[in-house]
Amino acid sequence: MPKLEEDVVEAYFKLNNYLTSKNITFPAIRKRKGGKGRGEIDILAIKIKGARVKEAIRAEVSAGMAGTFPFRAKGEYKHADAINKMLKKFFKGDADYKIKDFFGKRKYKSLMITNKFNKNTEENLKKSLGRKLIGKIKIKNGRLIFKIKYKKVKEIEVIPFDHILNEIENTFKRDKKMITMNFQDQTLHWLQYLFKERQKGPFKELKK
Repeated sequence: MPKLEEDVVEAYFKLNNYLTSKNITFPAIRKRKGGKGRGEIDILAIKIKGARVKEAIRAEVSAGMAGTFPFRAKGEYKHADAINKMLKKFFKGDADYKIKDFFGKRKYKSLMITNKFNKNTEENLKKSLGRKLIGKIKIKNGRLIFKIKYKKVKEIEVIPFDHILNEIENTFKRDKKMITMNFQDQTLHWLQYLFKERQKGPFKELKK
């Protein structure tokens, strides 16, 4: 089911000239115990330049109001565990087979949009992943980039949701015409209104 956070992330891609497809369902190759035999990819995005695909991205959105990344949970709340979500989305499912329908054999980036980081995020991530982590965790432009070996090797880029919001707001600030542009996309229209009002002052407290 579409979520507001997914809509915002898709809007971010659109503002950066990506073509997007959201909430892509696919059947599992073989049904797992207790499973429904299907999965879902949150967002696929491509950027085209000169009639060629310049960049391909898969983004999974798992952001909430509570906790920081990597949020850990056990027992009945295990479904909320950030590391379990990451492994399930990027390694345990059959999404790679569905992505081939869109990207073929092309390499693509794997992004996870999640909760805020704190000062212990990097250390906690190392402990949580243990031997699954390959090499060092890179920090670039407020993002964490690292490789995981879990049945296969993948590089994951983790971005806090508030970072996405900040980048969208900065885009509106850089291009003044965007504040008055007539967006047909409802999410972009809503973000346009929000950031316009923030400049006036009513939402000043949100900036602190």
